[in-house]
Amino acid sequence: MMQELYGTQAPTLKAQLDGTRVATPWLSQQVNDGRSELFVLFAKVQSLEGNGQPENCHACAPEVDAITYVRQPDGWTRESIVRDILQIGAWGQAPDIQTAEVLSLSPGHIALAIPTGFSNQGYTDEGVVLLGHAENSWAALGYLVTGGDNDGACAKPEDKEQFGSGPCYSYTSTYVPRLGTGQPYPDIIVTHTGTRRDPDGSDGALLRDGQVIYAFNGTQYQSDAQRRQAEAAAKIKPQR
Repeated sequence: MMQELYGTQAPTLKAQLDGTRVATPWLSQQVNDGRSELFVLFAKVQSLEGNGQPENCHACAPEVDAITYVRQPDGWTRESIVRDILQIGAWGQAPDIQTAEVLSLSPGHIALAIPTGFSNQGYTDEGVVLLGHAENSWAALGYLVTGGDNDGACAKPEDKEQFGSGPCYSYTSTYVPRLGTGQPYPDIIVTHTGTRRDPDGSDGALLRDGQVIYAFNGTQYQSDAQRRQAEAAAKIKPQR
């Protein structure tokens, strides 16, 4: 499959691309989109440093390509090759995952949920990146926020000196599409359990439990908070 995806001559799991990048398998999975049986191989494409090793920086995220096959009565045939679907990961590596959860959105429309997360200065955030398949192609469909805590930065009752830290919070989530709407991309309902930061509140404001709705805007899923953040960022013009 790597040979077919990149046109390499030798049967190898590593494809050298133009001397500055290398592609290797990342995730392979058989899925059903409600209409067809599919098999997909995702490859991660890493940029190389001068010493020939993959880049290793916090913001270095591999690109993802895919080759997909569809089962026919007489066997498997290639459905599509899609390049540069998205960049995902950090430190030059994509998330380590063996099998992705499949969200059935509607007949012919699915999304693979890829868990991601990061920690920084006592804060941990978790979520899933949605890789969607429809009409013989793959696309990035957005990011669902599913958990987090500030255990390494919050003011605990036993702390004598709290240094102005805010209250502790911790939450997990489940997520499910709102099926039966007749829409190809129905809303996704994320149900939170625990306490979390209020994205619209002042510093330290917390929310307990509750649900967040992610709606499809034509290209990706967004919560109301993500939409407002994107709109605010779009209004910021670069200084000259």
